[in-house]
Amino acid sequence: MTDRYSNLKTGTEISKEFFVIDKDQVNDYLKALDDSSEDKLLNLYTQFIPPMCIAALSLRGVIIKLKIPGGTIHTAQEIEFKNSAIVGEGLYCKANLILNSIRVDWRFLTIQMNVTDQNEKPIMLGKSSIMLPHYYND
Repeated sequence: MTDRYSNLKTGTEISKEFFVIDKDQVNDYLKALDDSSEDKLLNLYTQFIPPMCIAALSLRGVIIKLKIPGGTIHTAQEIEFKNSAIVGEGLYCKANLILNSIRVDWRFLTIQMNVTDQNEKPIMLGKSSIMLPHYYND
């Protein structure tokens, strides 16, 4: 996405991505958590994708498309999981801008994310809010 943040309007599609999360990615995700119950989690998630793995990948697409700079503050996140996703299943993630405002020296962006499976079954609905200096990329 090459638009300057000040040009982004409510409803703008930020990203639309298709991804497949395979067993190796699930294992890498679980290992990155550095959780003492990693072995139990590896056994639990042999068939289903960990929900927060889906959330992380959907947010990653937004960060890449908007070229979010380091030091940006992630202020809020709301996530609702509607259904489970199966390892190896294709997922679509669509992200739209729902808020773009400036308050004093900060720009606030709120992005709505919608993840569905290949059959358009809803998997995740979510919103993430970030703030960055308003002069960045204006």
